[in-house]
Amino acid sequence: MDEDRFAQLTDAHRDCLRLVHAHLQIKQIAVELGIAPSTVNARLEKARRILGATSSRDAARLFALYEQSLGIWIPPTGSWNPIPDHPASPPESGEDTADDLQHVDEADGVASSGAVIGHRISWSLSSIRWPFPTAGRKTNDIAPMMRLAWVPPVAAISLLILVVVALLSVAVQDLLATIEPSLARLL
Repeated sequence: MDEDRFAQLTDAHRDCLRLVHAHLQIKQIAVELGIAPSTVNARLEKARRILGATSSRDAARLFALYEQSLGIWIPPTGSWNPIPDHPASPPESGEDTADDLQHVDEADGVASSGAVIGHRISWSLSSIRWPFPTAGRKTNDIAPMMRLAWVPPVAAISLLILVVVALLSVAVQDLLATIEPSLARLL
């Protein structure tokens, strides 16, 4: 990799690229860094020119590979922290190297060989893209394929709730049937 190009990136460019690599949208990056979305776009455009990338995702991937080749992983200066407690380590024998990462599907982090590429991102409930509006998202803006991915879990949860309600109603009916003769004698 041409280290001169990466040396031209400012900390602001680097922060934006790290957040793009973590799959945040422009508006989310702007909120995390406390800047306007137009500023994020300008920083990403400059970073793309410096790195010679055709897209922000490609520039972010190149920058992540560069940081991984140095054995470093620096969190962005915003409040969002995708970095685990342990630092990134260089690949051991048998692991994916920077050359192997050239054929990565950026949408899901799976290499063309089928190997899953780890992104070293901490997950929490707040990082899940729920299929309904949440405090951070006033509208449902997830992609159509992600909406389809939510159909089986929502259907399974709905079915589970239906089964629990049916079992409870049967239990209540059995209870009423057993105490009905006692109630009839009392009245």
